[in-house]
Amino acid sequence: MFSLAERKALLALLGSGIGAYIIQNTLSARGHPLLLSAYLANFTLAAVFFVLIYRLRTNHADKLGFVFMIGSGAKFTFYFLLFNTYFRADGLMTTEEFTVFFVPYALSTFIETASLIRVLNKE
Repeated sequence: MFSLAERKALLALLGSGIGAYIIQNTLSARGHPLLLSAYLANFTLAAVFFVLIYRLRTNHADKLGFVFMIGSGAKFTFYFLLFNTYFRADGLMTTEEFTVFFVPYALSTFIETASLIRVLNKE
């Protein structure tokens, strides 16, 4: 089903996501109700687009950059559709609200990119 490279990348995403969630949830004064959703959304989308890019790498190498950008766009679309409305309901965007989305987004994108670079450079 998944190749060894895919399994390694998915485990890196899962492990870093769980670890970062625990740390961020612990550091948050009262915990944010959307924190888990932000991690699940970002890391799930990162995993889906990693597998998609990995599987397209041989037959459609010229399109990989576009697929990666679509993945980033999907994460931001998800943010604007689900999180931004909630965050802006009171007219303010607090630092905590910003970090609820940005930390999982940045971490998942970093792990996804690092895994893709490692895999694609081996070929």
